[in-house]
Amino acid sequence: MELTLKEQINEAEAKRSWRRVFFALFAPVYVRYILWAMMFCGIGLLNYYLRHLMLALTAGYFIAILSWYPRIWKVYRETFRKSGAFNHPTTVRLTDTFIEIACGENTAKNEYGVFSGFVELNDVIALINQKSIAATFKKKDFADGGEEFMQCLRNSGVKKIELWGFKRWGLAFLPVALMALLVVVHIANVQNRLWMYEKACKTQCCSNLKQMMCGLFIYSDDLKKAGNASFQQSFTLDEVVAAGLADESHCGCPKSCAGYAYVPYGRLLDKNASSAANTPVLFDYVFGCHRKRKHLLWGKDTLQTLVAFEDGHVSIEENLASFMDLYERYAPLMSRKNANELRRFCEDHDGLIQ
Repeated sequence: MELTLKEQINEAEAKRSWRRVFFALFAPVYVRYILWAMMFCGIGLLNYYLRHLMLALTAGYFIAILSWYPRIWKVYRETFRKSGAFNHPTTVRLTDTFIEIACGENTAKNEYGVFSGFVELNDVIALINQKSIAATFKKKDFADGGEEFMQCLRNSGVKKIELWGFKRWGLAFLPVALMALLVVVHIANVQNRLWMYEKACKTQCCSNLKQMMCGLFIYSDDLKKAGNASFQQSFTLDEVVAAGLADESHCGCPKSCAGYAYVPYGRLLDKNASSAANTPVLFDYVFGCHRKRKHLLWGKDTLQTLVAFEDGHVSIEENLASFMDLYERYAPLMSRKNANELRRFCEDHDGLIQ
């Protein structure tokens, strides 16, 4: 191969040409910096205590991105000026093994092997020395579009830099993996706080029901000792509170902020009755106000309702949507009289809600 090119370099045109090569060569770094900036911005928006630091880092990265090529071009431009490339025509001689450049009185000759690689764009071929652009050539100046020239470079051990290889772009998307991890951690943290809140409400609700049932048992025993055969049918829970057997703050679910539903069976409580373990007495008035999720990050919520039974135990019932759902679940296990009382109560309260 023997080709001589002679050209007067124009500063504006050279800047545009070298900028295209620079952006193509460092595109993964640009992408990585942009992703880092986006990640820092996201962290700053999510974390109040790190907001100022993260936003400062975001601004710093964007300033670095915008000013990178202008700063590099100043170095290249100064090199061109010192060699007189803007004032004198530049003659480039290309052979099979070396390149010779002459500009005014300045002459340089280099074997192709000193270059670390070359970049091929649609209309430009650029020689790269480490991380710097050494020279650019227009494909239209070659009869074959530069194919023979690139083959000479390969024969001299100069490797073509693949612009879209995984090796170049793999590291660029490291921030994406970190951002995905941060998103997962943030969602897990939010879900964990919600789970802790749900668990605390459920625990408090269970404690409230047990305390109310304890008050009802004591109140029932007091009435039995006084010779009464049944509760008074109105405001029984209020009377338990008024008697000092339960605290008013324990009369409702902390999650739904609604009072408990109480089923008046028209008799005193008997925790030793054969069907006591299946006779609902107190339960959440808002069905499904408690929730459970099988997995922390995904899955459908299971609606839960806390129910206190006549024997004193509290059960977490799942997927109850109405009062009648509770009746249908436990009526077959109750005495007929208690089941009828529960049915009337559930029908009345479902009607009120509708």
